[in-house]
Amino acid sequence: MNQPALYHKSHCALKADIGEIIEKYSKKLKWRRDGKDSLLDVGSGPGDVFMEYILPIMPKGFSRAVCSDISEDMNDFAKAYYSNCDQRCEFRVLDITTNRSMSKDLLGQFDHVISALCLHWVQDLNLALQNISNLLYAEGGDCLLIFMSTHNIFDAYHYTSRFSRWSEYMKDSNRCISPLHYSNDPKADFRQLMEENGFCDISIDIKSRIFDYGNMENLKENVKSVCGTLEHIPISCHSEFLNDFVSVMVEYAKTVNSINSNSKYVMKYDLIIAYGRKPSAENNKIIQQ
Repeated sequence: MNQPALYHKSHCALKADIGEIIEKYSKKLKWRRDGKDSLLDVGSGPGDVFMEYILPIMPKGFSRAVCSDISEDMNDFAKAYYSNCDQRCEFRVLDITTNRSMSKDLLGQFDHVISALCLHWVQDLNLALQNISNLLYAEGGDCLLIFMSTHNIFDAYHYTSRFSRWSEYMKDSNRCISPLHYSNDPKADFRQLMEENGFCDISIDIKSRIFDYGNMENLKENVKSVCGTLEHIPISCHSEFLNDFVSVMVEYAKTVNSINSNSKYVMKYDLIIAYGRKPSAENNKIIQQ
């Protein structure tokens, strides 16, 4: 997923839904009494969810807000597009899956970590949660994590990778499939990972969603903006690949979704919404709710 302008343009309905979820679940976050909260957004992409839905929930006197993404292109796009934003906002390249030392000015420096529509691309969720814990203050902090456990697009990766035409380009297609996609109980599995990484006061909800893309072209544009396989496929073959890939999505969705709709372009997905707090001693910094 390395097409920031296209991704910024697409998925408007999905991102608006995520914005409503962030607003609702942000009430769980333990805001500082002095209002000088620091917050890191993991996987900000082109920065729109961060700017439109995360910054507005922060106290007006916040001390620091960091928009981060593993992609330099995404980070550069967000930094340029939102160049006139609040000067307290930073744009950083950050890989939440690295086990190498992170920058010292990030480790242990945040009251809150939020991640929206990112962790389903992360294969090592255990390491990601370990790093999220390390980014929070040693005396405590909390996180709000929103990502897809299942989606018809993940099945399309699986089945399209078996096509003889595309198999050589999709040998690592599993990296594009949520590690919880085939879980029998994704809620319990993710709770266990959070517990193993020391989080407490954990709450996890799963919200099922359906979305009608309306027509083939809209669906193709949305898929193109997030498809991690395209970078391995010759540009001259992109159109043909997207036709095959989206056709698989449509056929598979029709078979398994059990949705009463006249549209062929309805997709189903489940969102995990997880909150957790890093244990801390009683102190004046945290509002106890």
